[in-house]
Amino acid sequence: MDIEKVINNYLSRGFGSMNKNDFEVWIFNYLLNNTLKGQSDNVISRKLRIPESKVKRLRYEAELKNPHNDEYYKERFYEILNNRVYKTVNENLIQFSIKDKAIRLYLDDKLEEQGSYADSSFNSDIVTLTASDLLLLIADFENKDDLIKKIKESRDKNKKDLPADTKEKLIEGTTAVLKDIGQHFAPNVTDFLSKYLQKELNINKEQ
Repeated sequence: MDIEKVINNYLSRGFGSMNKNDFEVWIFNYLLNNTLKGQSDNVISRKLRIPESKVKRLRYEAELKNPHNDEYYKERFYEILNNRVYKTVNENLIQFSIKDKAIRLYLDDKLEEQGSYADSSFNSDIVTLTASDLLLLIADFENKDDLIKKIKESRDKNKKDLPADTKEKLIEGTTAVLKDIGQHFAPNVTDFLSKYLQKELNINKEQ
């Protein structure tokens, strides 16, 4: 770390312009990009001897003070999705974890653009959304087929068999979703969703 450069940057703001929290956020951001890079919130909490809740806050504030472009968040989102454990809950809902608040907010923003939302009311780190919404989120990824395969394998590994009547309800609900999506999204996106859902649930595209 170039201490002289840090001091000069600080003085350029005006002496006394940064409070204690500003210093903490700056130092934390430096650590995240160096000795703490890639470490989990729990590990960082133990190393810095601060509550995990403070680690989450500092991580988010560091992100706000050092923003990235949309492509960065898209790549980071793909990376996270590619390394999650997926579970199927409540029929057509898929659940996975995202501890990074900035990425969760990126996901929420993308869902809002689609007129939908994710549920994190039980635990802010756990994201629960429909299979259709998840497919829409990843529809424009170049390597979406590989990602879908990993999600399916993880989901199948962690799910219990659904009763026959539940599967019938799932098929009916997904078919209705496809009809609604077709009215709002580009043909290539709905075609992608239709083909995937046909394969997974044996849905007749013309229904």
